[in-house]
Formats: sequence, structure tokens, C-alpha cells
Amino acid sequence: MPNHSSVTVLGVSESQVSTACLLQDGKVVACVSEERLNRIKSWSGFPARAVAEVLRIAGLEAGDVDRLVLHGQSPWVYGYELSDAKQAGGRSRRLLSLRETLSKALYHQPKAWQAYELLRDRFYRTRVHERWNQGRLQFASSQTGIPLNRIGCTAHHLCHAYAGLHGVLGRPGGEHLVLTNDGHGDNCCATVSVYSDGTWKRLASTPNQHSLADVYMEATHYLGMKPNEHEYKVMGLAPYAAAADVERTLALLKPLIWRSGLGFDSLVSDQAYYYYIKEHLENQRFDWVAGAAQLLTERILAEWTTEAIRQTGIRNVVLSGGIFHNVKANMCIGLLPEVETLAICPSPGDDSSAIGAAYRGYEQECLRRNIPFEPQPIENIYLGAEYSEAEIEQSIGRFRDEGLACSAEHSEQIEGRVAALLAEGQVVARFDGRMEFGARALGNRSILAHPANPQVIDVLNRQIKNRDFWMPFAGTILSERQDDYIQNPKHLPAPHMVLAFHTTPLAGAEMAAARHPADHTIRPQILDRATNPSYYTVLKQFEARTGIGGLLNTSFNLHGEPIVCSPEDALSTFSRSGLRHLALGNFLLSKPDNVPMGYTIRKEERKEVMMESG
Repeated sequence: MPNHSSVTVLGVSESQVSTACLLQDGKVVACVSEERLNRIKSWSGFPARAVAEVLRIAGLEAGDVDRLVLHGQSPWVYGYELSDAKQAGGRSRRLLSLRETLSKALYHQPKAWQAYELLRDRFYRTRVHERWNQGRLQFASSQTGIPLNRIGCTAHHLCHAYAGLHGVLGRPGGEHLVLTNDGHGDNCCATVSVYSDGTWKRLASTPNQHSLADVYMEATHYLGMKPNEHEYKVMGLAPYAAAADVERTLALLKPLIWRSGLGFDSLVSDQAYYYYIKEHLENQRFDWVAGAAQLLTERILAEWTTEAIRQTGIRNVVLSGGIFHNVKANMCIGLLPEVETLAICPSPGDDSSAIGAAYRGYEQECLRRNIPFEPQPIENIYLGAEYSEAEIEQSIGRFRDEGLACSAEHSEQIEGRVAALLAEGQVVARFDGRMEFGARALGNRSILAHPANPQVIDVLNRQIKNRDFWMPFAGTILSERQDDYIQNPKHLPAPHMVLAFHTTPLAGAEMAAARHPADHTIRPQILDRATNPSYYTVLKQFEARTGIGGLLNTSFNLHGEPIVCSPEDALSTFSRSGLRHLALGNFLLSKPDNVPMGYTIRKEERKEVMMESG
């Protein structure tokens, strides 16, 4: 039986990047996405391995869990492998296929489409929803061993709201304007809510049929990229297009969707967005389309936020939901004069819905027990597994036995060794401590490089990352040096790489490889000592050698693979890539010198770059 002196809640998202989160007495103690364990990027379904992993990290068993909360209440979630819900899942797939076929046929007949949507929703609510959810709960029980009477589900956008507010701010005083926005969830794609001293009031919501995020997704699809995954590539491509060409293309896209009060409206339903884009933007160049989709998103989100502030008078804003992975749109919102404070969910997509579900389950359990609801903010997002030195050493031994040619040096001053290599211009992969949760690597599962050398971008792309040539890299900046590199007059917090900033002339010299080459913005991780002492030491020692208070930081993975989780993952990526150096715990692994990599950066070269950019 659970320990009733404490409250233990498990939150689960079965959606894209399925995730499990464990919360104890209001504090998130572990959070892991299934993709990190099964090595299938963006995997969706019930995250059974992740559930087992977060329980293992916390030293608990399934019987210790007071409540399991699944994110979302609609059948239109991912993960159709549910054994007890296969039949209902099959119906859902067939309905989705029918919906897509009809949307194309009824594209130019919006009234007929709306009639179909109404009939479909009535059928789905009465014939599919209840049976599907029952099978879903039973499957969750069978996968976890948690009794069915301790399992429930909660609304998709409520999960986003709880993850954004409680995950970042805990239980703040005063009033906060909470905005959620994504592709779809529980027949909703956007909400506006007010949180005031422990109470919630939803002011508006927008149905799925008018999704701004889906417009961006279909633009991604139209450009030949993978929808629901490669939107960040469109964002990276957008700044290369000339402003006049973007505005001209935007004029063709604007009639598709617009803000309507505190919500959104569109000319056609979401399932027909692709056909509209294909018909109206067919002769527009690819970078113009990317620029138009980005600019449309920035302007509509900024206008929506401004209107919500105007109607409520609340200037403390919280953002959550997949569209807020768009760091440039977040920057536009942060720059609005109406916005006073800005809190952004650390990983705004559906993976963080597991966190929101856990907070919601904790609140429900507190109400049931008649005890105070005291959610604590997430101190940092290093919430995954860590590995002992003995485990790391065993993994190194196995890979060397299998033919990995490298030296392995043990060092108690590994941070200094890494900093020295980086100062010489070498690229170093770093694996240390607990794994980060979310879409961004924040130093513990990262590939690091000298940020002043644009040449290193080609090295990273050619030998390791195989990224599209136009994509920028990100950077980590010491908290005390942020004013040297970014323009942040409101001092908005940016610890998780979910907010972009304009840069200073000094960044043009010292952070050139870590900012966008076209518009010179940067998506930084602002790092202080308390958040990650070991990684902070690497940056400080690099600063002592070079005078630069930041590093290029990109995720430790090969293109198309999830970020590494275990020492085996790290060693596998090391062996299959052009990486020459891997700091694995307190071990420094180096390949022979005949692998060409690394460039030395002299101070006089940095000065020349700064003069050119200034």
C-alpha cells in the first residue's frame, strides 16, 4: 500500500515524445521520455519503460504510487498499440483516414465540412470515447501494476497550463495570464486562463479546427520536411529570406487564419490547411514560404497575447504548449511592452504534459485527503538517470573489447581537461550526472565547442550532426556574462533554451558559432553555478583560458536519433561519428590524431571578427 505520510503521483503522456513524470509531495523528482530508452525518436504510445525508470530513480515500486494520471481525455492521441484498446484504436485510425479524405473533397465547401465535423463529433462522443478511454485505463493498469481505481485522466490543455505555471513558478501569489497553444488536444488547440492565488478561470478556448500550430505544421509538410518534428527547421530557414519577399508571400497566407477575440478562426478547417497552402503558395520560393509561416505565427501570437493582456489587465504571462517551442515567437512575446514577466514551460510540447498531469493528480490527491496543495517549481530539469563510475568503466571496457580504438584517461579534474581541449578548438562530447528532460541538451548530454569559431559549424555538421546547412547552433552563457552577449532589458529568465534574444556586437566575435548567421539571434542556456556546478566549472575554466563566457552547446546525438541516455548510447554515438573526444563521467576518451578535427582560435582573430561585426 502507498505510504500515506506522503503523496506520490505518476503523470504520463502517451502523445508524441511519450513521457513519465514522478512527483512526490509536490516536487518533481524524476521525468524521462520513452524515446531516450527505446532509442526511437519522438516515440508515442504508453511509456512503460519510462514509468519503470522514474520509479527506479526514486527507489519506489508501483504499489507506492497513490495516483496515476494520464494526459488528455480524447481518443485522438498517439499510441494505437494499446492491447486492450486495439479495436477502438483501429476505429480511430479509420475515422482519421475518413476525415482526411473528406477534408480534401469538401475543401471548397466549408459549410458541408462543418456539418460533417458536427456529425463526427456526436458519433465520437457517444460511440467511441467512453469505450476507448476505458480500454486505455485498463491498459495503463496492466502495464504498471497500479490498480485501476488509482488511475484517471485529465484534460490536455489543463496539463499544459499546470506544467507551465506550477512547473516554473510553483504556487505563485498574485495574478498570472496562462496561455496554452498547440496543434490539438481534447478538441482544443488554444486556451486563455487566469490564475489568481490558487484559483483558475478559463476565459476562452479555440477548437481544433482553427489551429495556428497546424498551419505551421502543414507549411513544414508542404516544404518537404517531416510534420510535427521538423518545424524547428522551418524556423531556422525563415531568417534567410528577404523581408519584401516574405511580406508578399505572407499576403497570400494571411487569409487562411486570424485571431478572433481571445481565440482563432480560419477560412477552412485544419484538415484542409495543406491544400490551401499548396494552392495559394505553389509558385513561392521555399525560403519565402518558411519566412511567411514564421512571420504569421509571430504576429498572430503577439496580437493574441496583447489582446489577452488588454482584456484582463494582467501582465505576468505564462506560456505552454507545443507552439512555444518556437523560440523566435517567444522572443516577440517577451519584447511586447505590455508583458512584464514571462514564464515558459521548460519543454513546452506534449512531453511536459506528463508533468502537468502529475501536478493535477497531486492537487486531486490533496483535495481527497484535505491537505494543503503545495506544488514546488522544478529547480532544474536534470531529472533522468545518472550512472556510477563503475558502470561507466564497465561500458568503456566492453566497447574497447569490441574494437573501439581510443585512449581512456581517468581524471578527477575532468572539467579542466574539457575546458583545455575546447580552448584549443577541439570538439568535446560531454556525458555527466543526471540526464536532462526535454528537447534540449543542457550540458550533461551535450556536444561542446569553441563558440568564436564559425568553422566549427562545418566540422559539427560534416562529421557528427549531419544537420541541414542553414540550421544554427545554440549556446550556453554564464549568468554573470549574459549582458555581454544578449539584449535582455527585462531580465527575462532563460535557463532552458526556449527563448531567443538579439545579440550584442561582442557576441559577433565571441559567440559567432552559437548564434543564427542570418539574423544574429541566439537561443541560449543561461547558466548559474547552483543549477549545474560541474558544467558551470567547465565554462569558468574555459573563460579563464579564453576570456569568453560561453560555449557552443548542441545535443549529444546523431541526426535523427534521440539524445543519448546511457554510457552505452554515448559510446555508440562516439564510435559512429567523427567525434574525437568524449568526457564520460571522469573519463576522457580520445581517438587517434589521424582523425582531422579542431581549429585553434587566437585572440587576435576574435578581435578581427568583432571589428567586422561591429
